[in-house]
Amino acid sequence: MAGPGRRGAPAARAWTTRCGFHRPFRADRWLLYSQETPVAASGRGLAWGQVFTESGELVVSVVQEGLIRVTG
Repeated sequence: MAGPGRRGAPAARAWTTRCGFHRPFRADRWLLYSQETPVAASGRGLAWGQVFTESGELVVSVVQEGLIRVTG
């Protein structure tokens, strides 16, 4: 809740998103999505993720950049 002396809620907007599909996989099977955010500073953020099959094969890589701003 924003008020005197408090900052508002963060608002984010995706700037670019890239997905690389490395090999065929079945979406109706177990998949693990692992994501990291190595940096979020100066109003920008970077996140990358990987999708693995149950056997540990990397099937998709994702990179996303975004703009971040505190509202209020």
